[in-house]
Amino acid sequence: MSQTLLLVDLPNLARKAFHIHGGRFTGADGRPTGTAYGVLSSTLAIARVAGATHVAGAIEAGGSAARRAIEPTYKAHRKAAPEGFFAEMELVIDAYAAMGWPVYRSSGYEADDTLATVARVAIDAGLARVEIASADRDLFGAVRTNVGVLWTGAPTSEIDRHRIDPAAVRERIGVEPNAVADYKALAGDSSDGYGGVRGIGPETAAALIRAHGSLDALYGALDQVEPPRLRARLVAGEESARRSLAVARLHDDVPLEPPFVFPAGRLAPLDRPRAVAFLQTAAMGSLLRRLPGADDVDG
Repeated sequence: MSQTLLLVDLPNLARKAFHIHGGRFTGADGRPTGTAYGVLSSTLAIARVAGATHVAGAIEAGGSAARRAIEPTYKAHRKAAPEGFFAEMELVIDAYAAMGWPVYRSSGYEADDTLATVARVAIDAGLARVEIASADRDLFGAVRTNVGVLWTGAPTSEIDRHRIDPAAVRERIGVEPNAVADYKALAGDSSDGYGGVRGIGPETAAALIRAHGSLDALYGALDQVEPPRLRARLVAGEESARRSLAVARLHDDVPLEPPFVFPAGRLAPLDRPRAVAFLQTAAMGSLLRRLPGADDVDG
């Protein structure tokens, strides 16, 4: 049986779950369980859509500071996490541990870098496919023929209609997945707080990267860029473009904590009593009927 890893952007999915379920439920030990319930429920639903045999998650590990050192405006406008979020996020991590699903981090790097690295390592380890569950467009840069993104910005019930493959990246952005960072170096990203090159919009950025292949190649052939006013904008904005590229580029070779070991993370928990006990204690008994049994998933 071919094996597919569902790789979940846990901070991204947890923020969505907190908005819907945060503070609504409490477990037998008094801990707030709403966000963990939402994340587990969504994970199980997305795993079914993805045909996943294995599940893992990734979290932040202090990576924004490194990018902010390059570009001080990077994510500077983001609001602080709402009160109670981090307490509920701790239970999300505990929930994945109870299911036997690894949660990866990379010290000094963001969750995006960890996700990109796990996806690459998993494919190198022989998995047939990786599906990354996230609503972060930065991860379009990790898309390959055997690595896709399931767009969690859409309702979970509609996620099958929001699969991002290389063709979808080309349609949405206008460049190949491996050139997404180069495109963003020119067009900027207002949601992440960096501007790219002033006066160059998305369509022009995509056309330039399609024509030249990369930011380096573009700046190595400025004499070929027409009209002159566009060339002048590129010259004036080169420093900003270089900073933006350094911020936008995904790192798919970061050290993973814990190390990636396959076949850890089976969708059907190997330690089912532990998973059942957690769900019962956390007042998530309704998820028991949706939890695959040991014989339900091969791999």
